[in-house]
Amino acid sequence: MEYKIIIIFSLVFIAFMTGLLIFYLIKDDSSRWMVALGGILVSALPISLLFVKNDPFNIPIIIGYYIFVFCTTFLGLSQIFMLI
Repeated sequence: MEYKIIIIFSLVFIAFMTGLLIFYLIKDDSSRWMVALGGILVSALPISLLFVKNDPFNIPIIIGYYIFVFCTTFLGLSQIFMLI
């Protein structure tokens, strides 16, 4: 069950960042699509940690990591959309 939570959070955030990547590519914003690509890589990090035999992180730390990443992305997006 614990691993399913990590996989669900990772896939949701990867889908969110992929949508953002497509939005920036359509908008032809050459500097921000790389940030979205980096967000995809950052959101795939906990999935890659599932394959490590000695898992150094527990579930609350990983969920806190996703809350932090989502909040920073949301705050950055709200600043960008206010400038549009």
